[in-house]
Amino acid sequence: MTLTWLKNWQPFQIDALGLVTLLGAEQVNKALGCFIAHPVSDYLPLLAAFVVAGDSFNEPIPGFQLYNVTDGIVAYDISPWFSRWLFMQDLTWNSTYLSVHFSRTRRLRWPTICSLACGLVVNGTLIAVAAVMGDWWGLANASALAISVIVRRYLLEERAKGLRQNWYKENHETWANVDVKCLVLTPAGQAVTIYAPRGIITEVILTEPKVKRKTRYRTVRIVGWIGFFCHIVALGMASLVNQMISVFVLIVSTWSAIYAIGTDHSVVAGKLRIERHDGDTDMESRSRVYRRLDLTAEEVESLLGWSLMPPRLKQDWWRRYYGLKDTDRQRFKQWRTSVAGVVKA
Repeated sequence: MTLTWLKNWQPFQIDALGLVTLLGAEQVNKALGCFIAHPVSDYLPLLAAFVVAGDSFNEPIPGFQLYNVTDGIVAYDISPWFSRWLFMQDLTWNSTYLSVHFSRTRRLRWPTICSLACGLVVNGTLIAVAAVMGDWWGLANASALAISVIVRRYLLEERAKGLRQNWYKENHETWANVDVKCLVLTPAGQAVTIYAPRGIITEVILTEPKVKRKTRYRTVRIVGWIGFFCHIVALGMASLVNQMISVFVLIVSTWSAIYAIGTDHSVVAGKLRIERHDGDTDMESRSRVYRRLDLTAEEVESLLGWSLMPPRLKQDWWRRYYGLKDTDRQRFKQWRTSVAGVVKA
């Protein structure tokens, strides 16, 4: 049965439909830039494809501060991917602490296969329906969407590969494998405790992932821009049926990416593992966070120098700090021991 009659079925008309493709740019930027796998939408077309073509998913987000408590060093920006990863989390107020390490094996093989199969079915269906209908504008739109997926997967994988290489070039050094304690302050004022090897802090969390094949990377970005332009024009010229199908696919896939449907946030770039632990309550005081860190005298002086602790004239605060039960400190020690066991496993 031919579907050519659907090409002329147009009980109503959608004006300025190409503008729909610009929606959701900020949300897509955060969802893609943290390098976590999206089993549902990794190989599906998304709204705001210009976010990938423009490489804006790799731009720094201001407002984050990282304090390396062990080494007494402060950084006023963090890697673009990590800021986006934190934005994707429902962080508690001061009671969230993370352990970060690299896994020896790459994870998420079956989710990747399922995501690829889903992408082939959906993109293939979009192209096949447009071709059977004889809607050449619809075919151009479906082809542009498929190209946007290929461009996105290549660019994201190149950046993820750069993230892994940042660690591999230093992981054989002794200094890089020494565990350190860090605090990250988000733009909202939340304090996140991090326990990780020094090399991961300096080369992964604080360093932007680079790409090796810069010329090829730029060329693929240009292809992405061309595909995005064709998508905007062709979507507005396609038949109503193909417009509705395309918009439905774009909205559903973008929604699943933004809300991280089926996503494992603990695996980044295939091999980086982030184990999250939360305290007993959603909100904790800074004094409890500091006490749990088991700070040395030198580390306390560093926090005082950064104005993260009040001056010693605030005797009430310091009495509360020293008066906290030792179990709070032991809880962090026990957690660090369990993390060390996970890393060695």
